[in-house]
Amino acid sequence: MNGKQPHLEQRRPGTIFLSFFLAIASGTALVSYLSTVTGVRKLSLEQQMMLETLTWSEIGVTLFINIAILAAALLLYLHRRLALYFFLGAIGASLGKLGLTAFNKGSLVAIFSSELGGGALILGILVGACAYTWRLGRSGLLD
Repeated sequence: MNGKQPHLEQRRPGTIFLSFFLAIASGTALVSYLSTVTGVRKLSLEQQMMLETLTWSEIGVTLFINIAILAAALLLYLHRRLALYFFLGAIGASLGKLGLTAFNKGSLVAIFSSELGGGALILGILVGACAYTWRLGRSGLLD
């Protein structure tokens, strides 16, 4: 046996788990969000009123974040270095979405009132995925 295995044989369980988890999470979020925005899913009156307060820029940034995470997860599974840049793009867009929310609502209080828990969790997962992808790239496991 040689000491250098091809990339396909060097698949790490963490890489496979992370890429599948992110692909499933972002894929289902993308389908759910699209079905909600397009009106396919029936909403209660309160949910419909909240949906009507969203701007098109907020909807577009949310779609971009989900698509970027899905692409990054697939690229990570394929061991491509490009995955890191998609993760970084999703982080930048998430931070931009928080700023856009603050601008549209008029203060930073609007961010911390409802989106802190979910936004912080997503950003934490993305930062961890970026760190892991960067470490894989530095060790030469990504093409």
